[in-house]
Amino acid sequence: SVHRTLLGLADLSGSGVEKTKTQRLLGLLRAAEGSELKWLVRTFLPHMAAGISLEASVLPALGAAWVIQAAQTSSVQVRATADEIREAQDVVRTGYALRPDVRALVDALLEGGLARVRTACTLHAGVPMQPMLAKPCTSTEELLKRLIGAFPSSDNGVVRISAEFKYDGQRAQIHRSAAGEIRVYSRKLDDMTSKYPDVVAAVRRCARSQQAFVLDAEIVAVACLQFVLFFSLLLPFLQLFAVVLFILF
Repeated sequence: SVHRTLLGLADLSGSGVEKTKTQRLLGLLRAAEGSELKWLVRTFLPHMAAGISLEASVLPALGAAWVIQAAQTSSVQVRATADEIREAQDVVRTGYALRPDVRALVDALLEGGLARVRTACTLHAGVPMQPMLAKPCTSTEELLKRLIGAFPSSDNGVVRISAEFKYDGQRAQIHRSAAGEIRVYSRKLDDMTSKYPDVVAAVRRCARSQQAFVLDAEIVAVACLQFVLFFSLLLPFLQLFAVVLFILF
């Protein structure tokens, strides 16, 4: 009942949709007992921790379960090796990162196993993918150690590292479909297209017709100084936030 109700919420549209959603969620809460209330609320609020990590627990378990089940049900029953399990877990994680839709991931597994996940769960313009996030370091020495260890050396053992300025803005994933539709998503994959109409307009001006692409970007507020030709000043994030509030309200 809970699963069916939550899936039904995604299909609602039109006037009065918020009231309908509220009534259905209230119905679930009223029917809950004891600790069920806590888990329902944590399920309703996707950014609230429920004690289960999708990336760290659910996806690896799904990959392991698939390869173990496939080995046990084959014509010649064998045990799945540790390497096979790790490979399956990596394929499932990668598939979800490129297409964060558990239903699509499971459907692909049922249709054709890991091979189908590799072809079906790929990057599509219009479907936000999991962003690559920063990994903090405590010192410059630790940073260099990580980078040098991650890449092979060249130029007689010299490792060349490039760095860029950290912009004080909002991370954005900008999608443009071949049909010309432009969507802007946050690092949590929330649709924030309506917050940045000027970004949408700029992308529309620059894009070629029938060209689909995905941009990983940082949106930064810019002040154009009219008294200095061709000179702009980058503004801090708080001023970008103020501009967004002005647009929304």
